[in-house]
Amino acid sequence: MILFGRIVIGIAAIFFAVEFFLHPESAPGFPLEKMTPLWVPFPGVWGYLTGTILLAAGIGLALNKKSRIAATSIGALMTVVTLFLYLPIWILARGGTTPEIMEAINYVFDTLLYAGAALVLASALPRDPDRVEKT
Repeated sequence: MILFGRIVIGIAAIFFAVEFFLHPESAPGFPLEKMTPLWVPFPGVWGYLTGTILLAAGIGLALNKKSRIAATSIGALMTVVTLFLYLPIWILARGGTTPEIMEAINYVFDTLLYAGAALVLASALPRDPDRVEKT
């Protein structure tokens, strides 16, 4: 199951990275149609940065190189994006229509689901064998 999770999350990360390189104006995190809000400075930079992190981590997972760090990086990135981008979008949408609120909830939970899956994978992966732990 760990191998399956590593491959699936790694392939998804690589696919998402390609999407962010093709469409850096999309909101970072989970590549959906949502554009980065106007209140976010340098939206293209965030898209390329997200794509770079996802590409490096996805390749690491696919090749089983530093896979625990790679999965942790994906989980941390998606958690930070949720807290600082999608959660404010959800809060701002609360005064809007029901479809806007439902869309914001979708972005929050899609991104958190991917973050959680990556973090669960990271906890299941073996520690780096080159690293010697002191007891």
